[in-house]
Amino acid sequence: MTQKAILCGINQYQIGPLRGCINDVKNVHRLLVETFGFSSKDIHVLKDKEVNKRNVLREWQWLTGGAKEGDTLVFHFSGHGSHVPDHSGDEQDLRDEITCLCDIDFKDPATYISDDEWYELARQVNPAANLIIVKDTCHSGGSTRYLQVRAEDGKARIILADVNQMRGHTLNEEMPEQNLMNARFLVPPDLPADSWAGDRSANLVKSTQVPQANQLSLMACMETQTAADAPISGDFHGAFTYYLCKTLRANQNFGSKRLIEAIVEQMRGRYTQIPQHEGREMPAPIFGSVSQQTAIKPLVLPSEAQLSNSDQHTEQMLIQAYTKLLDAIMVMRSGEIGVERSRSERRILVAVHGIGFHPEGYSNRWWEALSPHVGNVYGSGELKQGRQEVNWSDLVNQTREVLSSIGDDQKTQLRQSIMDVLEDRQIQAEVSVASTAQLPIERGGAFAIDDFLVYMLNDSVRQQVIQRFTNVVKPLLEAGGLLDIISHSWGTVVAYEGLRELEQQ
Repeated sequence: MTQKAILCGINQYQIGPLRGCINDVKNVHRLLVETFGFSSKDIHVLKDKEVNKRNVLREWQWLTGGAKEGDTLVFHFSGHGSHVPDHSGDEQDLRDEITCLCDIDFKDPATYISDDEWYELARQVNPAANLIIVKDTCHSGGSTRYLQVRAEDGKARIILADVNQMRGHTLNEEMPEQNLMNARFLVPPDLPADSWAGDRSANLVKSTQVPQANQLSLMACMETQTAADAPISGDFHGAFTYYLCKTLRANQNFGSKRLIEAIVEQMRGRYTQIPQHEGREMPAPIFGSVSQQTAIKPLVLPSEAQLSNSDQHTEQMLIQAYTKLLDAIMVMRSGEIGVERSRSERRILVAVHGIGFHPEGYSNRWWEALSPHVGNVYGSGELKQGRQEVNWSDLVNQTREVLSSIGDDQKTQLRQSIMDVLEDRQIQAEVSVASTAQLPIERGGAFAIDDFLVYMLNDSVRQQVIQRFTNVVKPLLEAGGLLDIISHSWGTVVAYEGLRELEQQ
């Protein structure tokens, strides 16, 4: 069985240059080689000026010519999308979506590939082969919570802002450049630019499900949406490609439908685009075999003949199987960071509470809920043996007077910020309180807000809290134990900051 791929990325468009497309190509290349076992010689890369119609069609013939049953053929494109008038009469919305090549000229069909052309190209491929088309482009454009069109040398380009950065801003307000991202959509010259500034409810959305399609198509967004060319992790990437690669590195066992669902979940709240699954569904691994570098040997569960009639015996067998799975995951992760771990190492459960008052033994109820599901992974589970807990509530509960030494302006501002967050998340509805003014704000109230204030505004107390965590965790790590940490509420912040401090040490 053959694994082949073509990866195309265009940053250097004469109209509306992009920033993240070449990074997308590099990201997908690493994914195919390191995670799915592709050979680099079987991956052809086209960048910028190389992505013209002649080269793309030639490479397509290399990719699909002579395809056999079981072959995996991948075509990935990162760049602009747009549309031209439909002359064939097969489009409800009277336009053909197009893939914009490096020399895009809306008047010249030799500079773009229409969706009709893609359909014909895919239809000619042996249906027994696994053909996967991934496009990180805009299908047409328009629907996003913040959209502007900027003219550059008489050419229009669409600018998007991160949804989270838009809070408190208006549509007409200039946004800082670092908060802006490009839309991977080119405005057609026969359409007024201002008609793209917001939702276009008049758009007719065509069905994207192609009956009995030969290929799987994974698309960055719906036909009436823009795809983001966005700043992520210190550089620009196509948001869809970034989360596709991230998801598959962590979950090689995802089929195509589950993959899209996971990407949608990760992008929800960050971007307004909704990735699409088109054509036929494919099981895992969707890019062929999983690389030996990342593959985990399948877990062999006991057969029915091996299981006793005793419920207790069956439960113990399942617990052993679950423990082996945990060990397999630990071996994989340890291999990634170059640390060898022994399966015989002692496992310890560490609990970290959140705000409010928590006496010693607060984690006993957590353990009562958890213990039926973990068997003897933590031994008997006795507190201070297989389990440890971090207690820091006394440090903040007993320091109400600390707040009196802090400036009223700073204290009031932070308290109000916390109140704003509570209001934004509608926490008052959960406690049946009608307005923000009625929310409890004193220490010991439902939200113990003063615990936040002490932690955030008093460096000495915050360091003592973090030290409570490191005093418990550091000796366990030095003794070679494997730690599972369960934290709740603000205890998650305490655990995170404590682990960062230990990492520096």
